[in-house]
Amino acid sequence: MSRDTRIPLLLIIAALCILPVLAVPTTGAVDAIGDNNATFHATGASGNTWFMWGMYSEKLYLKTTNTTPVAGVVATRVWDFPIFSNTQYFVKACDSSGCGSEVSFTSLTVTPFPTMTLGYPLQNMTENHFDFAFMPRNLIYPATAPFQPDEEQFGISIITSLFLMSLIFGQWFRGRNTVIPAMTFMILGFLFLGGDLYAIGPGVLSDWAAIGTGMLAAALAGIIMSLFKKG
Repeated sequence: MSRDTRIPLLLIIAALCILPVLAVPTTGAVDAIGDNNATFHATGASGNTWFMWGMYSEKLYLKTTNTTPVAGVVATRVWDFPIFSNTQYFVKACDSSGCGSEVSFTSLTVTPFPTMTLGYPLQNMTENHFDFAFMPRNLIYPATAPFQPDEEQFGISIITSLFLMSLIFGQWFRGRNTVIPAMTFMILGFLFLGGDLYAIGPGVLSDWAAIGTGMLAAALAGIIMSLFKKG
């Protein structure tokens, strides 16, 4: 064999010996995919092996930590940020000889938590952020319904009367006379209500007129309760 023939033949043999060593890893299909996690696979890897991945093909900006393959096989799990639900990602396996081809996967869609049903009265009040002025109204009507000024005053009246009635009931339950607090509430109620509606006494805001209505309701309850001795 001539020298001119031996040199090309030796080069071919050397290339055949070197190419298997320089073979890049093969990127396997991604599996165990969730809404914020997935497992990457590679075969034919040698030495330190890692994965490049990201949301843009050929522009992979994320890298996993190095992993030592077992019989050329690597499986690496990634999770949490920056994996977003229902999003396509691209990944490729790499080692010291280079990187394999890209494969893609799409994360799953997040399953929302079931909506808790609290019952329409409480649901209505949560929608208006427990605005005390509208709480009585929202036991019946949703908070999304248009509000009217008289409805707000009605709510304030109800809240006031319930609060003052609880004080009077406490007096009555302890065997105390409820006439004095009832008469006090009645006088103040007439002042607040009359000052707003009839210009009698000091002028007050409309909210105070609503409070006056609640005071009159509580005063009436106190007078009725005074007729029944707690014993």
